[in-house]
Amino acid sequence: MRSIFGVDPGLHVGLLHFRLDTRFVEMLELGPLEAADWLHARVSGGDFIAVERYTQTAGSAKRTRQNDAIEVIGMCRWIAHRNLAVILEQGASEA
Repeated sequence: MRSIFGVDPGLHVGLLHFRLDTRFVEMLELGPLEAADWLHARVSGGDFIAVERYTQTAGSAKRTRQNDAIEVIGMCRWIAHRNLAVILEQGASEA
């Protein structure tokens, strides 16, 4: 394990990269496709990607739907799979 990544999914994706060996921290906000490029370029085998879980409920239908959040979570799963990284989905209170 070299790095820990944090992802706050949505229309504006919050990203965090923490390298354990150098203690380097990088934080930024990007659109979903730019976030996918950024994450894919940095994640490698053994890294951890922590992403906030999004669960649609009956109350979600009354508010704005977060389709972007669902797509970003799927993107993180794919990037973790392709790069042999570990993905952790956490609820908002856990994150």
